[in-house]
Amino acid sequence: MNETLDNLVSATLINLAETGYSDSIIAEHRRAYAHLAEFCAANGIQAYDKTVGQSFLDDSVSKKYPPGSKKNLDIRRYMKRLDCTMRDIEWIPEKTGRRVVPYAHSCYDDQLAAYEAYLSSTGKTEKDVRSRTHCAARFLKFIENRRITELSAISAEDIYAAFQEASDKNRFRRLVGHFLKYAYRYGLTEVDLYQFIPAAVRHKAVPSVYSPEEVGQLLLSVDRSSKTGKRNYAIMVIAAKLGLRASDIAGLTFDSINEISATVKVTQRKTGEPLTLPLLDEVKEALHDYLDNARPAQDDCHIFLKARGKGPMSPANIGKVVELAFNASGVDCGTRRRGSHSLRASLATALLEEGNGYHTIKQVLGHSDVQSTKSYVKASVECLRANALPVPKPAGNFMRLLSKGGA
Repeated sequence: MNETLDNLVSATLINLAETGYSDSIIAEHRRAYAHLAEFCAANGIQAYDKTVGQSFLDDSVSKKYPPGSKKNLDIRRYMKRLDCTMRDIEWIPEKTGRRVVPYAHSCYDDQLAAYEAYLSSTGKTEKDVRSRTHCAARFLKFIENRRITELSAISAEDIYAAFQEASDKNRFRRLVGHFLKYAYRYGLTEVDLYQFIPAAVRHKAVPSVYSPEEVGQLLLSVDRSSKTGKRNYAIMVIAAKLGLRASDIAGLTFDSINEISATVKVTQRKTGEPLTLPLLDEVKEALHDYLDNARPAQDDCHIFLKARGKGPMSPANIGKVVELAFNASGVDCGTRRRGSHSLRASLATALLEEGNGYHTIKQVLGHSDVQSTKSYVKASVECLRANALPVPKPAGNFMRLLSKGGA
């Protein structure tokens, strides 16, 4: 089976993102596939099959990295994943034997074990449970080091001292705060110690915004000849033209689209409020192309499905699709964010620059408060200039200083 390498690589990277792999792992795969592309170009290979991959491993990888080395084994694994994409079969990860890091030991181990069991009973993932328990364990170890051996003896001063020691104060407030609320709820402390954790100051970043030309370049860069490309293009058109959140794009069902009234109706997952938007022609055409020519034949009511139809896409999947598209688009992103949220902010800013007011933009974004809308919008220099106040004429001492040349 011969496939163009670009399509295989794109589908493989998207599958990695959908499976939940980290950005660093995806970047490692991308670098390995870039070397494969160089190998193919140097040898005049136009299409990819398993024999090409084997030649790459034998003639290039093994000469650069000794057989059995970590790098050699990693690239061989990446090639196996590429072959799975080509054969349209599921990749089953190999067991890594990753070492489990023990919790910080303290006199509070029994209480910590009970807290871990409580977290597990709430339906949290194993990874989340361990992360929260690790954070609580480090906090309790700090408390023990202050010669406090009873939870009921912890004071506001102890809480503040632990907070000051924390490198990530937002994380401390969230995770240690959760443990302290649990301790108070189940009678381990007489006072709700959470109230003594200081508020962590967080800088509010300027929203990442792209110009209409950059958004257009992003959309044009999507390869719509493949099934995955048709799906991803429809996702990005919805994000760019309607400004829906990733959670609401992932939640779109066939009932959300009404072609008779030409509307898109959702109940916003973040707020629970209904939102109705126009079914723009560009959105309608992209959806039809995906639904008629690319969507797997599944009974699932969700519009957007994972590769090979393995369930609906998650909000994280939606964000990763946009991020990968930005990376491949040629748009100079600089330090700007590259997820679907940036397309939502870009739409809001574009609407403002077209002369629409904040209350109009608020309705498009589905906000209940105009202040929320303002935080999404990055006002352009032209908008600021148009609303600039006139400079007052100098008077008094300031006028006298100017007349004397600042002397």
